[in-house]
Amino acid sequence: MIIAIPTETFPGERRVALTPDSVQRLAAQKLQVWLQCGAGVGAWFSDDDYRHAGASVETSGERLLGEADVIAKIRAPSTSEVEQFRRGATLICLFYPRMHAVETRRLAARGITTFALENLPRTTLAQAMDVLSSQSTAAGYRAVIVAAAALAKFFPMLMTPAGTIANGSPF
Repeated sequence: MIIAIPTETFPGERRVALTPDSVQRLAAQKLQVWLQCGAGVGAWFSDDDYRHAGASVETSGERLLGEADVIAKIRAPSTSEVEQFRRGATLICLFYPRMHAVETRRLAARGITTFALENLPRTTLAQAMDVLSSQSTAAGYRAVIVAAAALAKFFPMLMTPAGTIANGSPF
């Protein structure tokens, strides 16, 4: 079985569907993992990180998508990407089928099974696959960082070794 990790094509998307740690676990199960060259760079993973984990790094995105049994992505594929998928392949990603009606019909016409991760039941049994909670946590963390950068003063009750800034003093 070949699992493909293509480069994300959505503008500004820096995440990658599988980390080198995940690839290592899949490779230990004797699964082939193919990474599109540079797919992990936005998430600070080099091609060599993936090679050391057991992945093959492919320069041809067309070959990667055309031969893969399973395609792991973050975001829904574009219509042009769908055209490159092998008939009968499986796609795993955040898909939101109601927002991607054209792609949904095209995937169905090509016999591609799609797992829309946002639709997995959010139960304790499926907790390891709950992408919404992990991404909400990441978004919340980032929101605090963005707010702190925009705020013209310290957050109230900031504690430092020199003391406590109680009232959100300006810089």
